Amino acid sequence: QEMKRAFDSWCAVWFWPADELAQAPTPASFYHLAPSTQDRVDELAEELHFFHWELEFPDVFARPEHGFDACLANPPWETAKPISQEFFSEYDPLYRTYGKQEALLEQKQLFNHAIDIERDWLRYQAYFKSLSNWVKRGYSPFGDPSIEGADAFTLMSGKKGEQLHRDWQKRRSEYSHYAEQEHPFVHQGAADLSTYKMFLEVTYHLLKQNGRLGILVPSSIYTDHGARDLRRLFLDTCKWEWIFGFINWERIFDIYYRFKFAILHVEKGSYTEQIKMAFNRFKLSDLENPESVLLDFPRQLVAQFSPKSLAIIEPQTPQDLTILEKLY
Repeated sequence: QEMKRAFDSWCAVWFWPADELAQAPTPASFYHLAPSTQDRVDELAEELHFFHWELEFPDVFARPEHGFDACLANPPWETAKPISQEFFSEYDPLYRTYGKQEALLEQKQLFNHAIDIERDWLRYQAYFKSLSNWVKRGYSPFGDPSIEGADAFTLMSGKKGEQLHRDWQKRRSEYSHYAEQEHPFVHQGAADLSTYKMFLEVTYHLLKQNGRLGILVPSSIYTDHGARDLRRLFLDTCKWEWIFGFINWERIFDIYYRFKFAILHVEKGSYTEQIKMAFNRFKLSDLENPESVLLDFPRQLVAQFSPKSLAIIEPQTPQDLTILEKLY
């Protein structure tokens, strides 16, 4: 419980309310929090559902080859940004029908009616800003990143700060690590935060070497520029075995009938020579005999057809690939 509270405190700092910064944990107070600060940490942990894999699954991570043998997932497919229609519809059921100016006027009237609504709206927006900041910087929290573009910092300026930082590095090097030295989220791209991409990177890091990932995600994983870094991760550090693409013609899911999604199979810790692919399937029965519809797609064709973004096209037959190569 003591370790969980320390982990919760570290997470809480990233999401600390801006109007309560005076009582936020700092390096000087982290191990001896004031009761009011500890209460706020506990509230944030409960509200945001902090989850510490290494504590919840010690048998998985406290071993030489830490990580899961397999992860299976159907994560949420949401864009992580504030949506005014969702927030204000709680107070005005007609809010979604308003135009932009009418909606802004309604917001002002609600704020004048109850100051708590404005405070909740500001905190709602702040959560997504904090989440974005954490995704961009949380993977290198110690200030000595090995990843290009990450922030470097020391706890204080000058030679004293540099020495303190070196001492800190030395202390950390003497401890065993129950997780990989690289942490999420490095491969999210520059687009809006997307929960399915965040889950892809988390599950990758939760796997042990040669562990396997099976996950159901939108087709944008193999097409969109914003997912390029994840595609490179799976191509260069994994054996990317399957992309089995569906189109929702038969309403497999209760979403738009033309929406495309895909099942990915990935083995961590190798290199992709070729991927088995199938696209625009619409019957789940195709999964009972997948080899009859899967097409071998050599890895070099990914770079040949899309050298900058590594987007993967949707050939249906070997003849399609022959034609594409000739056109290229």
